Amino acid sequence: MTRDGLINRRRFLQSLAAVGVVVACGPTATASPSPSATASGTLAPKAVSIEWWRRNYAQGTQSAETITSDAAVKAYKDRASNVTIAIQGGPFGAETDQKFDIAILQAHNGPDVFHTTGGDVLKYAAAGQLSQPTLTDAERNDFNPSALKATTYKGTVVAYPLWIVPWFEYINLDLFKEAGVTPPANGNWTYDEFVAAAKKLTFKRADGKQIYGFAHANDEFAFMLIDGGRPYDSTIKSWTFNSADAVSGLEKWVALAQQKVMPPDFLTLNPNDSQARFIAGEVAILQRPSAMINVLNADAKWKFGTNWDIANFPKAKGDQTAWGGVGFIAVRVAILQRPSAMINVLNADAKWKFGTNWDIANFPKAKGDQTAWGGVGFIAVREQSDADKKAAAHAFAKYLTGPDIGPDLKKQTPPVEYWLAPAGRKSAAGIYGDYHPAKAKVATMGAFTYVLPNVSTWSEIDQKYLRPARDAALEGKKTAKQALDEVAPQAQKLLDEANK
Repeated sequence: MTRDGLINRRRFLQSLAAVGVVVACGPTATASPSPSATASGTLAPKAVSIEWWRRNYAQGTQSAETITSDAAVKAYKDRASNVTIAIQGGPFGAETDQKFDIAILQAHNGPDVFHTTGGDVLKYAAAGQLSQPTLTDAERNDFNPSALKATTYKGTVVAYPLWIVPWFEYINLDLFKEAGVTPPANGNWTYDEFVAAAKKLTFKRADGKQIYGFAHANDEFAFMLIDGGRPYDSTIKSWTFNSADAVSGLEKWVALAQQKVMPPDFLTLNPNDSQARFIAGEVAILQRPSAMINVLNADAKWKFGTNWDIANFPKAKGDQTAWGGVGFIAVRVAILQRPSAMINVLNADAKWKFGTNWDIANFPKAKGDQTAWGGVGFIAVREQSDADKKAAAHAFAKYLTGPDIGPDLKKQTPPVEYWLAPAGRKSAAGIYGDYHPAKAKVATMGAFTYVLPNVSTWSEIDQKYLRPARDAALEGKKTAKQALDEVAPQAQKLLDEANK
């Protein structure tokens, strides 16, 4: 969620693409590098060097990806001194995506192990460029089943699920108090209770400021799950997002629009803007993934005049200027040019105290089981002929996705929070919850998070058919049933194409 800081949840649900080539799984690799004899005749692990590629890694910066990656390499060296790991990265975006594609798909070299998204898992697996994880039965059973299913290509697990990113509700306790609304007990509420709260939390203050009860970004379909609807059947052969349960879920979503509890631009509200409005106190309930917790917890490090300040855009031969009239530069270790909305993020310490000003609640429950919409991040190992490198890459991938890395990084000075979202393995799931009380609540959500199956044509179904149909229903141009029934034939055709 993206995102969530965040996982970055947005990246977990990037466009999917695949080519129709059967996956080629490499020869079974052992979990540790092969030994070699030393001069004294004793056995020692063979020295091996591998490359780890991670998006948004930039040596020397303070990004979460950089901090956690450097700490992981340092910690792993204590466990496998024979393995040398070099990290490469690049900013999120098309240029880095192309770098990965050229190396893996064309040159058949580059990373030995790498972070990746659902679309890349399909694309690289279809091209035969992923090495099958070396999972024991115990390890396989330790992974969240839905996350493992999302990592499957043509019946074969082709990568290691790293973490599950659930969407849930952030609630502004100050606005709840102002409107006389009782927060949901233990974070649990029914859909009817949720709607009643959102209606009371939508009001205009005497000074004319409009407050909205609820908001979400335009990148998920959580309400269509609320009564038990799902995009596909259990075999992922049939499109089912026009079932009676999916229709009633969309109708509940439409009811929120009709009640006008959401901002008027809710259909185009992007993740950053929705988050900024919550921080500005304009939205009482916000549906976002876990990365936003770190934003609200910014009080630990962002003090104006101590950790950050503001400077004008640099002046050259022209007059002093700024793009948009309100641009500024926030200074800490680096220099970032962003508009004024970021001030609210950095000033979160002034008012955002967990349990006092904000809290977390589950997605509301209706007639279906408790659920949440979510995404998955992956660690993949590239297929190659060098058995030693491949074995070392698999061992490191297991470390990156397993229960040992969290405690290892937490013991470093200063401690490093490795898990940016709940782990995909049950044995590691509690570590994320140890970081903060809010994260402890989120850590329990992985068990009931619906992870979208990794279907190569999902992006086209979503962008070309499902999202426009959803918007037509939310705008009142079509009924929920009419909108979803019109999507079904095209979606089934694309699903059949993905299953060829």
